This record gives sequence, C-alpha cells and structure tokens, in this order.
Amino acid sequence: MSSARKTSRRVRAQAGALAASWRPERLIEKTSVTPLLEGNLLHVVDEPRPASADALVQHLRDTLAARADEPSAVLVHERALAAQPASGGVLRPHLPAPLARALVRQGVKQLYAHQVATVEALRDGKNVVLASPTASGKSLAFALPTLERALTVPGIRALYLYPTKALIGDQLRAIQALIGHLPGEPRPSVAVLTGDTPREQRVELAANPPTILLANPDILHHSLLPDHRRWRGFLANLGIVVIDELHSYRGVFGAHVALVLRRLRRLAAGYGARPAFVAASATIANPVELAEQVVGAPFVEVHGDTAGSGPRRFLFWRPPLRGDQSANEHESVFLEAATIFAEALRAGYSGILFGRARVSVERMLLDVQRLLGPQLAGRVSAYKSGYRADERAQIEAGLRSGQLRGVVSTNALELGIDVGALDVAVIAGYPGSTMSFWQQAGRVGRRAEREAVVVLVAGDDALDQFHIQHPQAFFGRAMEQAAVDPSNASILVGHLVCAAAERALEPDDLALFPTNAARLVERLADAGELSQGPPWRAAARGAHSEVSLRGTSRDPYTLQTERARIGTIEPPYLQRECYPGALYLHNGRGYRVASLDATTRVVRLVEESVDTRTSPIVEIAVAPR
Repeated sequence: MSSARKTSRRVRAQAGALAASWRPERLIEKTSVTPLLEGNLLHVVDEPRPASADALVQHLRDTLAARADEPSAVLVHERALAAQPASGGVLRPHLPAPLARALVRQGVKQLYAHQVATVEALRDGKNVVLASPTASGKSLAFALPTLERALTVPGIRALYLYPTKALIGDQLRAIQALIGHLPGEPRPSVAVLTGDTPREQRVELAANPPTILLANPDILHHSLLPDHRRWRGFLANLGIVVIDELHSYRGVFGAHVALVLRRLRRLAAGYGARPAFVAASATIANPVELAEQVVGAPFVEVHGDTAGSGPRRFLFWRPPLRGDQSANEHESVFLEAATIFAEALRAGYSGILFGRARVSVERMLLDVQRLLGPQLAGRVSAYKSGYRADERAQIEAGLRSGQLRGVVSTNALELGIDVGALDVAVIAGYPGSTMSFWQQAGRVGRRAEREAVVVLVAGDDALDQFHIQHPQAFFGRAMEQAAVDPSNASILVGHLVCAAAERALEPDDLALFPTNAARLVERLADAGELSQGPPWRAAARGAHSEVSLRGTSRDPYTLQTERARIGTIEPPYLQRECYPGALYLHNGRGYRVASLDATTRVVRLVEESVDTRTSPIVEIAVAPR
C-alpha cells in the first residue's frame, strides 16, 4: 500500500478545534480598515491582509493534512501556475469619440487584443464566437460593437440572450454603468424582458423598444416570438444578437434554444432584418462548431484569452480516512471543504466555495459559519438559484465591495457574474467536466500581485479519486467538446408547429431548419397538427405552451414564510427539497415545510432550527408490461 493510502491517525485533532486554536495573525502581514454598514450604523473593522500562498498552504499541511500519518496522503498534489501577461490591441478606425471617452471614465485605458478582434470581425460583417476563461472581458467585447452601432446607425436594436436571470441582472448593471458615462443625450436605452416582467410593461417595451433588450431564451419562445407582430418595430431593426454563455446551450436545452434562434432569424428576415451574431463562451474544444449548430449560420472564432491572469496555486486534497480503514471511506468532502475554506477566510483571504448540489451548499454554509465564529460568520453567504433578485444583487454587491468575505455557491456563480477580485476557490468534489473545473477555478486570480489558491477536495466516487491520483493527466487534458443536436425529431416537431403558428411555413423557410424538417412537416400535416400545404399553418392554438425549453415544467413555486416571500423553487428541486415536513435551508436559516399548494403554486414555511435535517423517501415501482 502506497504512502498516499496509509491510515489516518486514530486520534485526530477535530476541525473545529484546529480552527479555534490556530492563531491567524501568524499568517497576516498587515491590517487595513474597512467600513461596514449595518442598518444605519457604521462599523469599522480591522481587515487582515493575507500573506503569501506559501504560508497558507504550509498551514494547511501542518494542521489539516497532518491528521493523517502522512500529510501527503491528504495534500496529494501541489502545482503553481505562473501569471500570464495581458496583450493589448489598437482598434483602427477608433471607436466613436463619446464611446472612447466613456471607457476612459470607467478606467479602461486600453482594450485587450481579443476585444479588438471581436469589434473588427463584426465591422467586417462576420458572426463571431469568442471563447475564453471567465473574467476575461468578454462582456465588453460585445458591448463595444453594440454601442458603436447604436451611436452611428439610427434606430438599430440589439438583443442580448442569457441562460439565467441572475446573469441578466448582473449584465444590466454593467451595461447601464458604461452607458451612464456616455456624454450627451439621448443615450442608448437598455431594458429587461423575462418571465417576471409584468404584462403591461411588456406591451410598453414592444411599442417603444429599447436599444438593447436583455432577455432569456424562455421569454423569447413564450412571449416575443408568438407576439412578433407587436414586436415588429424591434425585429425590423434588429442588428446584433448576443448569445452569452454559449457553452451552456448543450444537450436538450441547447437543441431547443438552437431552434428558437432559427425561428427568430426567420421572423426578423420577414421584417427585413438580418442581424449579426456574437457568441461568448467558456473555453471549449469546438466553439465554432457549437456556435454554428446553435445559430445555424457560419461563424469565425476570436482565438484565446489576452486578458492575462494572476498566479495561481492548485492543491489536490483527499480527506483523511475514517473508521475502519479497510472500508476505504474518507471524511465528508463537504465538511473538509468547509474547514479548508474557513481556514482561508480566517487567514484574511476572500473567496468562494463551490458545491455540486443546493442542499450541500446550504449545509456547508452552516459549517463554515460555525467554524468561523460570530465575528466572521455574518460575512459569509450562500448563493444559489431561487433567491430573490434583490437578495442575489445584494450578495454580488457585497462580494465586489468586500463587505462579504466569502460565498458558498452552486455552479450558479460559475457563469460570468461579476463577484470582484477573490483569492481562494475551494471546490467540493470534481464538478463533472474539465470546462466546469476551469470556470470555477477562474473565479479567482485576477490580482497580478497576489497568488490565488484553488483547492479541489475529492469525494469518494471513482472519478474524483482518479483525477487527484493522476494530476499530470488532469492538467494536460484538453477541454471537452460541447454537443447539441437540433435535428432531434422529438424536439424539432414542436418547434416546427410553433413556427407555423407564428407565420405560415413556406418551403423556403425549411432551409433554416435541420435537413429532416421537410419530412417532419409532411408527417405533422398527415397527423393534422399542420394544415396541408404549402404553406403550412398550425391547426390549433397553444403550440408554444406545449414546448418547454428545459425539458420539464419549470413554473416556479413561491417560498412563503409567515413574514415574507423569501424566493422561489422549481421542479425537480421542489420534489427533492420541499416535500411536506421537509427542513428547507435558505442562506443559513431553517424552515419547516408546512404545506405545498399546487393550485396557487405556494410552499408555506415556518421557521425551524437548523440542527436537524430531513431526506426524501424515494420509492420506485417496476410494473410488468
């Protein structure tokens, strides 16, 4: 048996005792003063500034890793990646003077080379896909050509599509900040269209469309396209469509979105518009192929990341063995990750702890807060889907300002939401793909002068153990390819009916869709879902409500306490977390599910201690045919 598999010591220092006994000032070089607002009171807090990554890693090795007979059985691999310098570019011809002045007012003195290349490609009339790590300036890369056209082409409109509402809120803030620095009036306008947008506001947006409309594919499918005649002023002037987080449009969801975009192109062309497309993606192996499959048009790629990055230290961590050593079971990956994260925060670092599931994120938050104690516990928050928009915005702002020192998140923060400059990322279990790992690791390391630390804590499953035992292979492997198949017949038929409901399908329209569309149209006509054609028309109303982009019904339920609405929850999380009698956790607070009303779609909660936990009973019945 190798030293990496030796038993843990029979007598271990408990994680809580380690946190309590360790004196963090040993790792702290200096302190700074940070003002914190609580209600109407201003508190001044001494802020520890972390010393080098070497000091933190050595502390983790001497304390947490030392619980095993061989610390190398716990801290199994360490690797340093050097800082990468940024590469700038010069745009010729220059941006319009008002836009250039707005950038200077925001502190942007020079563009990155990939931002320049994106603007130039769009000027040449090409569709562009930009694939690079998170926090590399992709949002500015597509905002610049949009605003350039808005300032030089009267009446032009742009559509920005995001996979989540949280991203929309974050990008709205960033775009408004840039537009706010433009001199003179009138400035380009920006607005949001989602399922939360009231009906009367949708009517107003359609009648007086903004320059830039931020939306998600769901509202495009359920509202804008079926109601396209009301939106004809927007569609007729549509000049740019931005698809952010392109890598998220894979599998079934990606196939649905690909067909929604073909319907959008068809209707826009009917009003005389042929917009250019910009797709922004995480680093994947096949960005051009994915963009062309999703949009159905040719693309060119802007290569690489020229934004640079700070130095990063990677640690591969295996929790010590517990109990019977022959069982080969390790301490909880969640408690281990929470303990490492708490140690880093106590040492003055700011950071993010990633969990794979919503429930584990809430449990890890409780562990982190318990380990930190009352002085720091209030400066750590959870983050997941279902939080109210104002609560998410408050958490994001707290991270950017430094009022929050840490966040425990699902992969909701893997996407490009601005969370400021963080210094440590702890990943509780391999996130399932190389792309996701690097997205999560990319949330830290923006500071060129400070080495960030990324810790992958392995769980007991085989894939986690394989990766930490083969670090050379892990760091040498290529990114995965993203796959989507819009020709899937079971998905395509629904969108063909939707397209026919929006406007009668002509034979020439079928060229926009996958090659099997013609055969499926004939089948739909024979089944009576379309009229005999050409042209083909939908035989009944309500086609759009029959097609769910995300595979299942995701109409949210409201989470209602005795005092207030605290958020929403959607299937399938509803069945897993909010069954009657369940203990539901929300950002460090516990609630008991009192009732679930399917008619009003309300989950009623009463406050409960977080000291207990519940698990759903899953019954599977197999019946013969």
